[in-house]
Amino acid sequence: MARCLCDICGKSIKTSTKVSLSHARPYPHGAEGWAIIQVEPMMHRRCAAVAIQHCPSLKRDVENGTLMIRQVLSYRVQCAIMSPEYVEGETGHAVKALGHAKIELLRWRDRDIEWLQ
Repeated sequence: MARCLCDICGKSIKTSTKVSLSHARPYPHGAEGWAIIQVEPMMHRRCAAVAIQHCPSLKRDVENGTLMIRQVLSYRVQCAIMSPEYVEGETGHAVKALGHAKIELLRWRDRDIEWLQ
């Protein structure tokens, strides 16, 4: 997520159309207003189409109307920073580490399955 790599092919999406396939819905986040916080990495438009074509779970979610397809226009990555004390308790090594990553969508366009194809 932090390197802006496609979840499917692993190549950069920095200069590509970024797609989010997520169940997350917009939510007001304090002074900055509405945003979407999701744990699913973004992907290329073509890779998202292939994923939906082959993944039974994604197909089912599209059919049920629970999967949101979004063209991501602006975003930022959020990572939990774990203290050396916490990491030492979990691993035995006292080092600072990055933990759970999320993507905050700041601007997006809702799209449909036809847009991917």
